[in-house]
Parts: sequence; C-alpha cells; structure tokens
Amino acid sequence: MCRTFDKPVQNHDFMKIQTFSLSRTNFLTLFVPTVLLINGFRFFFFSADGTEPIHVHVKKGDGDGKVWLEPHLSPAYLVGFSSQEEKKIMEIVTENKELIIAKWNEYFS
Repeated sequence: MCRTFDKPVQNHDFMKIQTFSLSRTNFLTLFVPTVLLINGFRFFFFSADGTEPIHVHVKKGDGDGKVWLEPHLSPAYLVGFSSQEEKKIMEIVTENKELIIAKWNEYFS
C-alpha cells in the first residue's frame, strides 16, 4: 500500500505528487499539469498519460473523473459527482475541447 501526498507548487501550473512505498525505499515523482480550474473543478493530466488517447482528468471535492476527448468526447468515469456536476463537467470539456487538446499536444510533444 502506498501513501500519496498532494501539495500545490507555488507559481506553477502543475502540482507535484510524491508517492512513497511503506518501506520508503522507492518513490515516484509525477508532474500533474492543471489545464483548467473552473467552478472548483480542476482539469489535469498525469505525466504518464501520454501513451493513451487524449483525455483529461477532473477533480472536485470527493469527486474524481476522466473524460476521453478522442476518438470522441465521452466520460471514461465520473465518480462522486452529482448528476448536475457531471453535466457541468461535460459542458466545460466540450467548451474547452480545443484548448485541452492543444495543452495535451504541447505537454506530450
């Protein structure tokens, strides 16, 4: 089992997460670029996501989700969100699809 520490980094558009094993001998540092922050929803990528089709993760409170942008716009999963929040997430992603794709290509190129 691993513990995850999630702390914003000042003056950057990404967050740094360090995951330590229980033995604390191995750790992995991932960069998590935030693409959008709208109405409390944080839309972001994981640095290891580049081998998958274009998508964006979303987090707000206890809610967690993933939305595919390619091959077509569709939720992979949306857990812990109300139906109104799910609708809002899909509206935000639809309205910002081109920006998200551009940020994906910029980050993973």
